[in-house]
Amino acid sequence: MIIDQTDVAIIRSLEINGFLPEVQIKELNISEEELNKRINVLKKHGVISGFKGVIFVPKYLGGQWSFCCIFAYARNRGTVLKEICSSLPYVTEIWLNTNVPAECGHNLALLFYSQNVEQEVELLRRIKEISLLSWQVILKYEFPAPCLLTADEKTVLMAILDQPDASTEIWAKTCKINRRWLGSEVNSLLRWRENPDGIIQILPEVKFTQAENFAHCHFILECKKNVEMVFEELSVSGFKPIIPLNTGFQKYFQLENDIWGLADLSFKIRHLNSFNEIKLRGLVIAEEKRIAADWARNLLQQ
Repeated sequence: MIIDQTDVAIIRSLEINGFLPEVQIKELNISEEELNKRINVLKKHGVISGFKGVIFVPKYLGGQWSFCCIFAYARNRGTVLKEICSSLPYVTEIWLNTNVPAECGHNLALLFYSQNVEQEVELLRRIKEISLLSWQVILKYEFPAPCLLTADEKTVLMAILDQPDASTEIWAKTCKINRRWLGSEVNSLLRWRENPDGIIQILPEVKFTQAENFAHCHFILECKKNVEMVFEELSVSGFKPIIPLNTGFQKYFQLENDIWGLADLSFKIRHLNSFNEIKLRGLVIAEEKRIAADWARNLLQQ
């Protein structure tokens, strides 16, 4: 499928705010008809492969939590992924990537909630098939007590988990609850940028390989001097710095950027090669983003 800037903007809004049509319409200044049409086309061609509801664990369980990211290179990626998810109970996103050359950068990235990230990372280091592992804490949360939900609120959340991108009318019929009340309740339960008190997000699963003219890439760079100056200059060109990767005796950095076709990729590689201070060591190309939410239903039933 050929996609355009508006398609990518819709996907990014869905990733940040969750599936909230009124938010996407306002944020992107498009009509409801255009939004629905584009989402349906993206789903039809498999760019958006589905939606899943994810519970905001720190608020629901209470206490001190970190939202963390792990970058890893794993041989036998499918088996390793199952082992990681069995070790980390609250994984929310899984990124699968292609590496050029192999083992330069990460072919797997995960976002997850943790109360002891150092201990969990040590468990992952024992997995033999992982040859590279780097992590960082993105955000920290502290809630004095667990969130106490009513029976009706849990019923609504269960309906959202079962049919994440359904309408309020369908959720109301499923829950056998008054539509007007449920609409107000859903608005309070959905978590997004302007409602941080929400408890659930409806997030898209994305297959980037289904887009013929677009790719999201991480450029793996070696930069031994003037790092901040070089990255500040590259940020003007649309490159966004990511955390350094500590691999062996060398320190590598990542810059991410969107690529619009082969000519754009060639231009950006030439641009990076024009800096004497850096060396391009590899490329990480996003294949797919999965939403891990199988644990959410069990969490609500506890």
